[in-house]
Amino acid sequence: MKRISPYFWPAVFVLGAVVGAIVTCVVRFLTGPGKAIPTLQMGAVSIAGLAFAVAILTFCFNWRKSKTDLFISMHEKLIDPAVQNGRKVISDKVKGIGTIHHLTTTEFESANRALALYDTLAMYARRRYIIKRDFIGTWGLAMHRRAPQIRAFIAYRASMDGYMSWKHLSSMLDVLDKNPPKDN
Repeated sequence: MKRISPYFWPAVFVLGAVVGAIVTCVVRFLTGPGKAIPTLQMGAVSIAGLAFAVAILTFCFNWRKSKTDLFISMHEKLIDPAVQNGRKVISDKVKGIGTIHHLTTTEFESANRALALYDTLAMYARRRYIIKRDFIGTWGLAMHRRAPQIRAFIAYRASMDGYMSWKHLSSMLDVLDKNPPKDN
């Protein structure tokens, strides 16, 4: 999708104002004194309605685009090689809560970072900062397949920290358990 210049919509509104001013002058000139008011009022209401519709459409477009941009940004962070390594550590080396203390410091930090990003993405989906369908379609299956290892890591962190870390991730795993994503 081609990006629209940030000056596009302000230019449209300025152009609309100029066209409105020109139309007003032409209508007043052609209708004569005192007869232009009803025509101008109807024209002003029409132009205002059109401007309002364009503003609503612009808002909706930018709202959806900002959600997509945020999701793409998070996706790029999740495919970073260091984070990929963290997901690999979770898949390959975490078999239960007892296996986590055998991880090296680098492996633990890498897995911790991957889960922190999963938690952030789950929070964004829950609060509707991103489109949940996109999130589940892209990352849901990978999270669902690693759910036992992720839950073990969450339990280990809870036992270490004394509180439940990654509540959003945990609730997203529950959602994925109830409605498992399909393997396409």
